Amino acid sequence: MSDLAKVGLYCDEARNIIARAEETFLCLSEGGACLGHKLMAAQNFAALKRLGQIIDRHDCLISSRSPINAVEIPVVIKRRWWAIVLGRNKGNDRTFETPTSAAFIPSEIETHGNSSTMTGSDK
Repeated sequence: MSDLAKVGLYCDEARNIIARAEETFLCLSEGGACLGHKLMAAQNFAALKRLGQIIDRHDCLISSRSPINAVEIPVVIKRRWWAIVLGRNKGNDRTFETPTSAAFIPSEIETHGNSSTMTGSDK
């Protein structure tokens, strides 16, 4: 999971906590709780609301930035002066070619649809 997705989950969790704090404050206010409980609930709700605003502002800043590249930028191949002198890389780039990549068909083995048919020296 990316960091941006984690921040989104944290923001959702913060909103849920703020909503629960508001419900608790309203229940205490309507339920006839004592003044001390109402005051503590109001202070908790105000603090959580302020933290929610800070988190939302920070989330907006993070989401406005450009995303990080998932793929690295390719490295430029370093050219050397002796490659020019020796005449290498004149249009025929054989970077991924191996000596065994040429077609190699042994003359001793003849295949005529039957893989077990071999000539005299291989029997």
